[in-house]
Amino acid sequence: MRRLVSPAGRLQAWMAARGVAGDPRGAIEGRLMELFLELGPVLQRADDLRRQREAARSALGRALLEPRAQEMRDELEAWQERLDGEVAAHTAGFAALERGEGDPARVLRDLRFLEKWQGELRARFAQLW
Repeated sequence: MRRLVSPAGRLQAWMAARGVAGDPRGAIEGRLMELFLELGPVLQRADDLRRQREAARSALGRALLEPRAQEMRDELEAWQERLDGEVAAHTAGFAALERGEGDPARVLRDLRFLEKWQGELRARFAQLW
């Protein structure tokens, strides 16, 4: 039942119930690859800032990093909203998939990547508190 919470899980269950074949592995949509190329450096900056905060030996040192941490949290939230929009756009196409329009395996791949990136953003966000 838990897997039905995620859009990718729902689509995978639908594909299994309908006997729809498709390899869930493979390349993602080009637009999503471009999105990831933008997101990768953001995640790296969040990791760098986390390491700097961990290395700060004093409360003053951590306090001096707080404005940057807040800016990074804001940026991560903006990215989360952006990815939420991508997931919503993909799930809006579920009805078309039910009508036999489109490639469910491609949508499943895209959703899995989007959900993975959402998890990465949530993890980075939590590490900056």
